[in-house]
Amino acid sequence: VQKTLFREKQTIIENCLFGVDINPNSVKICRLRLWIELLKSAYYKEETNYTELETLPNIDINIKCGNSLVSRFALDSDLSKALKSIKYDIKSYRGFVNDYKNEKSREVKRGLQKLIDTIKGDFRTEIIKTGKDFQNWYKAKGELENLTLQSRIFEMSPKEKKKFNDDVKVASDKMKKYESILEEIKTNVVYKNAFEWRFEFPEVLNNNGDFEGFDLIIGNPPYIKEYENRDAFNGLREKECYQGKMDIWYLFGDLGLKLLKLHCNLCYIATNNWTTNAGASNFRNIVINNSQIVNLTDFGAYMIFENAAIQTMIMLFNNNKETNNYAFDYRRLEGDKLTQENVLNLLDSIETDKSILLSPIVNKVDLTDKPLTFNTDENSDLLNKIKSKHNFILREKGDKKLKIQSELGQGIVAPQDFINKASAEALNYQFQNGDGIFVLSHLELKSKEFSSKENEIIKPYFTSTQLQKYYGSNENTHWIIYTKSDINKPDKTTNKIPLENYPKIKQHLDNFKSVITSDFAPYG
Repeated sequence: VQKTLFREKQTIIENCLFGVDINPNSVKICRLRLWIELLKSAYYKEETNYTELETLPNIDINIKCGNSLVSRFALDSDLSKALKSIKYDIKSYRGFVNDYKNEKSREVKRGLQKLIDTIKGDFRTEIIKTGKDFQNWYKAKGELENLTLQSRIFEMSPKEKKKFNDDVKVASDKMKKYESILEEIKTNVVYKNAFEWRFEFPEVLNNNGDFEGFDLIIGNPPYIKEYENRDAFNGLREKECYQGKMDIWYLFGDLGLKLLKLHCNLCYIATNNWTTNAGASNFRNIVINNSQIVNLTDFGAYMIFENAAIQTMIMLFNNNKETNNYAFDYRRLEGDKLTQENVLNLLDSIETDKSILLSPIVNKVDLTDKPLTFNTDENSDLLNKIKSKHNFILREKGDKKLKIQSELGQGIVAPQDFINKASAEALNYQFQNGDGIFVLSHLELKSKEFSSKENEIIKPYFTSTQLQKYYGSNENTHWIIYTKSDINKPDKTTNKIPLENYPKIKQHLDNFKSVITSDFAPYG
């Protein structure tokens, strides 16, 4: 039994598990845990009269270190020319990797590793040679050589020599330009830890060198916002999935789908706000149009990770672009004070007062460029009633002419709304805490007796306290001095509002000069 367990685990670890991580310590820990798993089932060999343990295989070659999001070469890069130019084919490459896994001699292992690295280096070189940038350089080099090899140079007239020298300079500059592009690709720090999925794992290549992909991809990708770590996004901003205000794990989701075989599955645990987040719209479109959602299990307010205050969900996608209309398994926990028992019930599809179990219908056309919201029939009916009574609608996303999008990040941010403790002290307590600066109460508005022209730039001011989930209060208790840079044709050289046209507003704001921030242009 022990021997059987060991052999089965070895087969799985050697032939079925492949991993990549940018952190070398994580890679070492992963390798160690796999070795320990094998060691738990290790057995004494019969041929040594049960005195020696079976030797553990070399599993380090399956678990690699690198930046899995960054590659020099696309998954569809052509290896056919590279295979013709080197002396080893994919079968040989795969064989060397297999030999390495089972080799016990350190010296032979080093030789095999050197051979494997040479093959991968040849792939890199040959793919570069077939690339557009190399071809441009090679063509420019040939043009320069054709020019400089002319034998008539000493027979040329001064005019011909000048033209010849000019042509040589143009050809030389052109060659240097493409040469610098190739050097940039070679030395760019962005590619320092680049991982070449195209040829790092020969097990997912067919005998022609085509990338076939993996049967299953699982992961817990890192959660990083760009404003938290801009460097983490270097080399990633040209990708299809990239957009502002995104989380880096969306790029891992996109990559995972690209690395899958057709009709195979990807399963991640990640943050649950991607379904509605404005910065996830590109990723949502990729999921909707390039895959089939199989399951979404949303844990709501329950924190799965004890050391991270992040709401998460498990998501299961199938690499299937063909299916358009389908139902999927959607589960969600609702409310607060959730327990582990609530989570287990959700995973077991047990419906409780804390769980919602649905089978939403996905239509790719209807959900493209839309947030994903899944509701019970009761809630859907209510929302449809609200929608039928609407008295305005935001413009659709993508109105380039008006530069207006339907996704809003935040409301009005007043530079100084009311007097607070600090500003009251700065003003020698001439005004009380709570008096309005840019935001006025009904009483202040009435007492100032602003002119009709001034009232044009005094607008109703609503806060979140007056806005509920499905309705808002019609009664506003405050007003905001709300100006635009084009009002009354401002001085175009300064782009400032001529407050002289609003004397009482100017008089009011002059009282607070010392606490008004530079956000207010006239006092900037």
